Amino acid sequence: MALHLTNTLTRRKELFVPRDEGRVGIYLCGPTVYNEPHVGNLRNVVVMDVLRRHLVASGYKVLLVRNYTDVDDRIVEASGHDALRAFVIAEHWTRVYEEITGELGVIPPDIAPRATGHIPEMLELVAKLLDVGLAYQAGGDVYFSVGNVVSPRQLLERYPGVVLRYALMNAHYRSPLEFSPEVLADAAAAYERLSTFAVNAARALRPGTEAPRMEEGDWAERFMAALDDDINVPAAMAVLFDLVGAANPLIAKAERGSAAAIAELRVRLATFSDLAARLGFTPLLDLPDVTTFPAVLDLALELRERARAARDFQAADMIRERLSAIGIRVEDRPGGPRWHLAR
Repeated sequence: MALHLTNTLTRRKELFVPRDEGRVGIYLCGPTVYNEPHVGNLRNVVVMDVLRRHLVASGYKVLLVRNYTDVDDRIVEASGHDALRAFVIAEHWTRVYEEITGELGVIPPDIAPRATGHIPEMLELVAKLLDVGLAYQAGGDVYFSVGNVVSPRQLLERYPGVVLRYALMNAHYRSPLEFSPEVLADAAAAYERLSTFAVNAARALRPGTEAPRMEEGDWAERFMAALDDDINVPAAMAVLFDLVGAANPLIAKAERGSAAAIAELRVRLATFSDLAARLGFTPLLDLPDVTTFPAVLDLALELRERARAARDFQAADMIRERLSAIGIRVEDRPGGPRWHLAR
């Protein structure tokens, strides 16, 4: 299936055909930097980030431009009509916006023009819009058209950026999106399931477990078909969870040395990592060092098991508590302890 997007002019999903073959330009209207952004400002940024990633992974060269409106009545009023103060306010909130979008895993724009650098061009464009009747003037202002006021920085104090990103993509971009503690808790639990699979699978596929590759199945085809269908992220995430559900039973078999399980798990993890990255999810990169961190944690768990065997429960509890303090949850199972990244 080729990419189809909703055309807001015709109100229909239509085949996407770039003006220049192999190249796509995206212009995203950025924030007015007079105050902290709210969650409503961030949803379109995350959705466009997914579209950009999907286009790049599909072979397109993408140029994304996202502007900053750094001149506005609200900025002027906040500055007390002081030009230098207005500049400081706009610069401060621009940096806050970039920090927040960075926490959400959004790739920075290729070009980020500021309104103050293009005043003559804007005046010329507004004049043309007035001439053709696509804008109107009232009280000295010009209007073309048009919030969910939740502080992203407060949310990021309680949740990792990836959880907020997941919650922002929890509904199709053309559907209403509700935010609540329950929605964020569900997003945290869902992402932990994805992360736990990736970490456990990578740990089972340690160096020296190379095995012949096998057919990848239809996971990628189904996933890309979902994104090609007007960037249907919820449907794409459903495919990821189907993949995880099918691959999880392979982990224990791979740990026992099954060559067939190792071969299948290796393909499943590679497919999962490739598809998840299109959504901006890279759970293995959450680890400080993908190659050494699991081994260090396994050593810590081994020392804990030795302490428990020696009935030194104080030492065993201390190891568990220290791991918990840095975001590692230990789960004792009949086959031995497992660790997970806490969310």
